[in-house]
Amino acid sequence: MVAPWLTAGTVVILLCGASAQTITQLVPGFQATPGFTVSTDITTLTTSGQFVTVSWTGNPSPTNNDAIAAYVLAPNVTVDGLSPFKFQWINRSPGAESSGSGSLKFQVFNQRYPTVFLYFSNITSVGFGNVAWSSSRVKAVSPPIAINPNEPTQGHLTFTSTQGEVSVQWTTRDVGTPVVKFGTSSGQYGAPVPAKTGGYTRDIMCGQPASTYGYFDPGSLHYGTIAGLAPNTKYYYTYGDAVLGLFAPESSFVTPPLPDSSAAVHFLAWADAGQANAADYDDIDTSPDGTEAHTYWTAYDTWEQEQATQPSSLKLVQRLLDEVKTFKPTLAINNGDISYARFGTRSNYNPKGSVSQWDVYFEQYKSLYTQLPVMSLPGNHERDWPNTGDRFYPLQSRSDSGGECGIPYQQRLRMPTKNSTNEWYSFDHGPIHFIQTSTEQPFGAGSPQWQFVVADLMAVDRSKTPWVVVGFHRPIYTTSLEGVTLASDLQVANDLRDAYEQIFFQYEGDLTLSGHVHLYARTCPVLRKGCLGFNKTTGAPNAPIHLSIGNGGYAMSWFVNHDTPDYFDAHILEHGYIRAEVDATSLHITALASETGKVMDDFTIKKAAGFKPDLNARNQFLYSGYQPNYKPTFLEARPTTAFLPFSELYPNAFCIDGTDPGLSPDTVFFNLFFKNLAADLKKDKALLASIANASLVVGGPNQEDNVPNLSEIFDAYAKILRRPSFLKENGITDPTVAAKFIYKAFLPLFQQFDKNRIAAALNPSLDPNVLKDPTTSTATETLDPYRIVGNIASNIKNPLVFNQEDTTTSTP
Repeated sequence: MVAPWLTAGTVVILLCGASAQTITQLVPGFQATPGFTVSTDITTLTTSGQFVTVSWTGNPSPTNNDAIAAYVLAPNVTVDGLSPFKFQWINRSPGAESSGSGSLKFQVFNQRYPTVFLYFSNITSVGFGNVAWSSSRVKAVSPPIAINPNEPTQGHLTFTSTQGEVSVQWTTRDVGTPVVKFGTSSGQYGAPVPAKTGGYTRDIMCGQPASTYGYFDPGSLHYGTIAGLAPNTKYYYTYGDAVLGLFAPESSFVTPPLPDSSAAVHFLAWADAGQANAADYDDIDTSPDGTEAHTYWTAYDTWEQEQATQPSSLKLVQRLLDEVKTFKPTLAINNGDISYARFGTRSNYNPKGSVSQWDVYFEQYKSLYTQLPVMSLPGNHERDWPNTGDRFYPLQSRSDSGGECGIPYQQRLRMPTKNSTNEWYSFDHGPIHFIQTSTEQPFGAGSPQWQFVVADLMAVDRSKTPWVVVGFHRPIYTTSLEGVTLASDLQVANDLRDAYEQIFFQYEGDLTLSGHVHLYARTCPVLRKGCLGFNKTTGAPNAPIHLSIGNGGYAMSWFVNHDTPDYFDAHILEHGYIRAEVDATSLHITALASETGKVMDDFTIKKAAGFKPDLNARNQFLYSGYQPNYKPTFLEARPTTAFLPFSELYPNAFCIDGTDPGLSPDTVFFNLFFKNLAADLKKDKALLASIANASLVVGGPNQEDNVPNLSEIFDAYAKILRRPSFLKENGITDPTVAAKFIYKAFLPLFQQFDKNRIAAALNPSLDPNVLKDPTTSTATETLDPYRIVGNIASNIKNPLVFNQEDTTTSTP
């Protein structure tokens, strides 16, 4: 097979030790076990992303706690100081824990240094499901897989601040002589355009683990600007090293029209997607099969989805690539929490600040991003770190970026910001003016970001770009119930409305696109939680519409307000994305499910031809005494000033590993749930398998969606409820009916759990663990959120006529 980066005149340099370190440097004190070998079915990686079979034989003392892990021979790293890029437990290979032999398949990317596979024996547990990677546990090592360190990888496109320009970005190990070649005919290019090179080192990271076990050399991050591009034109291009003759396979993109009201464009948008390996959803798994930890995390990953990787992102990328072929967009919008190069809730096996996961992300999206420029903004998992300029410190310390504090994001996705401090910008695309903001930095009235947004809105030429679309990471309207701390979803939404809602209304902004809360939702044309409807003459909305598109790939936000407020017209918990068709008078958006491809929501915003914003009319409306006619749902009655940590509200909260929880309500709820079912799950492998293979996707009140395998998980929950035959007993044979029933059965538990938290926050004298029920005559009966799970079955009266009020009561 000829590698795609090998072209005529290529100088071939296969790195298998030159600038890499040795096995003994990676694994200090390593001594091979006689007769025990690890091997791979290839010796040279011919293309990034190739599948490799790893085999081993001759292990004299295998255990159930043995694992195969992938590392690279990068300089200045050791097994004791760097987490593995991926690993699998050997008992996935049938009989390996007893025979001492077996094989597993991995997907291997070119990460600039030779890849090796290490066999770890009887890995020590340092907590519930945590793994201690130690050089003393390495018993065998594969020969290194040779790579070309300067194969151009991770290619992607962005727009610059100048019309007719595109930035081409990619990665190699060495700086070399990076160039971009492009032209309007395939294979026929003009003079090479020199590129610049950036990057980052361990010492400029803001903290651990980005500066410690998440870091190895990220390589040279090149970026070259191709300018003078004509509108509505297809360009072919390649990128690589002019001296070595190493170039990426040719790609192409189509430029958008110039900013003009007569133009028409298509774009795609999503947020919170993350990354995953195509080889196996479980390339990173915490504990060996059959252990309590494995049982717990298998069930938990179905509830929360995998923390280390986001398997739903694989389907997302497939759908987006299909859209490029058929829908022909000229722009992609990705509004934060880009790669989730982060540490899960479990152990040091997968750190935040993981260089390796950034590599995987860009390789996964490369086929898309080399055809479609992507414009992004930072999310909390790219940006937040104490004392680095985020808006929460010092009132609250947020460590969501794992010490990255935005540096890898800025170096890897170069947006047309004024500088690295001010992570906001605007750009035009056909008839649309986009404003991309940073909800992770100060945005309140008078702040530099607020001043930029206001000045930008005032300066938009609506005769050229009649549409204004604003990007946030955190949403300005949300059904999230996280509302205690300064960085909570409800508090940030309140702050965003305080800063921007009136301004967007005055200057007739059309749409906001946000992520962070993992669902799809659409508001009505809304101002101060009041729906203002549409103009009777033109059909145009009388206020901005707000979309949440955080359903890209990460776990769904199950603990949102299922009693959806009236100002939401759509509210759907299913992975997906949006596509938009825009011309001078119409902005048509379709929300699609990435699993099934079906349409989840479809709407059009209209605008009169020759539109001109009427600031005076909007101001007159605002100052006429407008008060929204809106009655909040009970679960919206949140305190907005009490920034209490979760541990103070729940000092006795159960955590599976005995540590300080600091967990979200859904995680605590699951831990309580699991406490009652662990024994059943551990002994019932069929039940555990049904959970592991299930896809839990359910719509909110506006829509309840069922995808393949949905019935499996609800069949599993039926068993968990210790009523294995209750469906049949009640005449329910349709899995869809069963799914909806179980979902409704759990809704009141979600709601009661949150009501208890709210009541405790509103009245400090109440014990949040035991709340008096004021509706009883004796006022002695209690509602205990930590007993609700165990009592659920007794509260189910008749599945077919289940009333959610059966398990809910009012609270103080």
